[in-house]
Amino acid sequence: MSSEEESSILREEGNALYKSGDLSEAISKYRQAAKITPNDPAPYGNLSAAYLEVGQYRTCRLMAERALMLRKQSDDFDEASPQVLKLQQRIVKANAHDDVATIEDQRACRIKLMKEVPRYRPKMNTSLEFYHVGHDQAFNMYNSATDKMKEGKLFGTAFKQNKAIARNQEFIPDPKEELVSFFLAGVGDARNMFRTIIGISDTENTDKKSYHFTINDINKSALARDIVVVMLVEELMGLEKGTDEYLEVLSTIYFVYVAVIIPQYALDKMQATISKALNALESRQQPSKLLHLYERHYAEYLKVLKSWQGEALTVLTTKEVFKLAKQQVSQMAMMIGDALDLPPKCKAERNLYLTSLVLQPPKRMLQKYDPIMLKELQDCANRPQTNTPRLKCRDYLLENWKVNTTMVDVEWYASLGDKDSIDFGHDPFEAAVKFTDEDMKARPPAKPQCLYDYVSTFFSAVADAFGKLGGRLKVEVLLGDCVDVAEQLRFDLFSSEDGLDSGNTPEVRPKYLPNSFDCVHLSNVPDYMNGNLSTCLYFAPLLNVSPISCVLATCLYNSSSWPTLESFHAEYQLIHNKKMLEQLTRVGYQEPMYNDSRPMADYIIYDYLHSRPFHFNDLLPKTQFLKWLYALFFRIVLPFNTNLHEQYTIILSPCTTSIFFRLLAQLRTIGYPSHWLSEAVTAILTSKITTTARPPRASPTTTSAAKREHAPKRLSTAPFVHETSVLAKQFAPLLPFKLAPEILPKSISRYTFPVTKPLSIDAPVQNVAALTLLFWDPKALSEGATREFYGNARRFLDPSWGEVEGEGETEAGGKGWKEVREKLGVFGGVVLEGGEGEAGKREGGRMAKVWLDDEVVERMKFEGWVWALFGVASWAIAGEVGRVEEGVRGERWV
Repeated sequence: MSSEEESSILREEGNALYKSGDLSEAISKYRQAAKITPNDPAPYGNLSAAYLEVGQYRTCRLMAERALMLRKQSDDFDEASPQVLKLQQRIVKANAHDDVATIEDQRACRIKLMKEVPRYRPKMNTSLEFYHVGHDQAFNMYNSATDKMKEGKLFGTAFKQNKAIARNQEFIPDPKEELVSFFLAGVGDARNMFRTIIGISDTENTDKKSYHFTINDINKSALARDIVVVMLVEELMGLEKGTDEYLEVLSTIYFVYVAVIIPQYALDKMQATISKALNALESRQQPSKLLHLYERHYAEYLKVLKSWQGEALTVLTTKEVFKLAKQQVSQMAMMIGDALDLPPKCKAERNLYLTSLVLQPPKRMLQKYDPIMLKELQDCANRPQTNTPRLKCRDYLLENWKVNTTMVDVEWYASLGDKDSIDFGHDPFEAAVKFTDEDMKARPPAKPQCLYDYVSTFFSAVADAFGKLGGRLKVEVLLGDCVDVAEQLRFDLFSSEDGLDSGNTPEVRPKYLPNSFDCVHLSNVPDYMNGNLSTCLYFAPLLNVSPISCVLATCLYNSSSWPTLESFHAEYQLIHNKKMLEQLTRVGYQEPMYNDSRPMADYIIYDYLHSRPFHFNDLLPKTQFLKWLYALFFRIVLPFNTNLHEQYTIILSPCTTSIFFRLLAQLRTIGYPSHWLSEAVTAILTSKITTTARPPRASPTTTSAAKREHAPKRLSTAPFVHETSVLAKQFAPLLPFKLAPEILPKSISRYTFPVTKPLSIDAPVQNVAALTLLFWDPKALSEGATREFYGNARRFLDPSWGEVEGEGETEAGGKGWKEVREKLGVFGGVVLEGGEGEAGKREGGRMAKVWLDDEVVERMKFEGWVWALFGVASWAIAGEVGRVEEGVRGERWV
């Protein structure tokens, strides 16, 4: 057999494999053929086709160029032959799908997007909620390698070791690492950081490592409280145990951390610490050797700290706080009952607290600073069955104790329509359980009697750990949205001379601070940021690639909505099994071991498997991939209706369509071919999707619904093309492909529309009520259809509405549904700002700002389109209808 015949046979075998989808084996056959006949252009042409399909575009281009060169060397070369044209087309396609932007251009794009394009839909109430005391177990994220097979306990529930799991729900450090790093998003009251530092100190052996914590919260008041507590613990560290000075600082920490109303001496010590923090920040100095704060955030912390020495002292009186706290605590106590396992004296103290809100400090502090309260408390102890002493304690507290101002966020309070809804209802006696685990129980006192014993033991251990670890411990404090912070760290955007610094002088993030972490802790964060979609997209890539690195995530706000972990993934990612999650995210998880019906209330361990692209054979097949991607697109742009009155089962959908484009860039790094991605985006932008996927039909989406294969159908994306095309142009430098210019806007500008009347959404909690901006041609809807549209616009936007029995067709003004959808436009990426000028002076005056295609705006103006804000949960109109011609064009996107 000649070499030409052998090569031809190998090519035929390769062609058969190519057609069957086994591209890796096809490539192997073609390479063998090319090796046998190196001067034959045919195997190289085959290789170019196969490499294109698997997404290896540079190799595709090289093979195609090699094939062209060999063809040009032949006597019968024809530039117009089908073979030559195919090779040229492949080169063009490969060039369009190779990584097209430089690292510098991508970085500049990320910075601009972070500043200009909103991640989240706007909310009715834009003020940040402030919950000063957490409810979760103080969790030690650190454990020694020698303990990694040890069975553990979490939240009081036995955690049984699985043979497939070589550790418990604690991060186990690599013995070879010199730096162990933690990232805590939504750090709140920092209890998990403090407990982990205790764990480090207790288990550290002769290997002296360095330890880094990056703590983050979106609320400046939460971080300001943590700063004050850290400063008090540092002061405690330098004092001799057992002295009056030590007890004064320790009892001040106790009151600041858990009490709503505190004695005057504790208030004075707290205010002195706040003054130290103010003096340091105003002098552009760090308030603590342990902490690293950024000057760009100083103004925010100063504002909070000053309010705690000013407005917060007067905005609520002690009597007003007492009334609210007592009512809320009593309600909480009715729910908890006797669930807290407390010793007898501690139970008696709690009964006193439920009447008087008095928490008892050490007796020596009362003798020194508050002998009258000591006398009243002794009377309570002597007459436990009589209510009169408790009432006298209450009356004395109301007249002489003060509001713990660190529990008051004046901005949050000012934003509340119902002032009584400010949260003072935490039960401080939860700390007796939440600050205690088996390791903490081994510390003195052996038999704690009162709440102070539990809390003081905890913070005394924190101070000891601070002292032992010394300069090897550093805490970086980052204010802001946790997703923004994660992107800044991952892509080195935080330290920049070109954008993210608010001051005139660029602030450089120290090089010794890590950009990746051994453990990422998400305390209740997934509830507010599209669940596991954001966990996998933003936080898993922050992990050091190691078998022991992990993300710890819990979901508390709506945990009762998820009977299984798979159901959680099905809702937010439309992923219905573990293998699919790994294929689409490079993220795995350890099977949760729970004994109740709320697995998401426990911490779930996610692992970042690796940072390399998958081999093509390990990817989700193209048909399944596109079905998933189209379904996820509709899940993001068209979430199903949810009842905002069912407060603890609400499925939040805060993210704008921008998350879809961020996901596209990441999917390429996982290994998915760019032309698969561009095919999907092009189909969306041209409204030519044909798929077995459907928009969601329930909330939450079940695993069976995520799996379901519908009949193939052409689905209109017309209402979403306007926003998606704008985002495609804005994200172009980050996309691993080039789109045809004719499907993108020629120019984009930011338009401002006046919101002249108050918005209204039927929701008890306005800060979870997300909004979206809808444009439509009123001539496309009859009067009856308009009423239905105002009540639930989603059925008009859903291209599959009517397929499910009982949905039926809705009156569309005599026009077909397709024609009506061509006259609708949805924009989630709108920013609501306080109004300026005359519009701002009118009641409810605000401004809605959104990036739009200039040509589309001109067409809408010509055709008489209108706009209004709608609630995403109900898809009902939330404000007055305005005319598009009222919009004012602002800056252009360059």
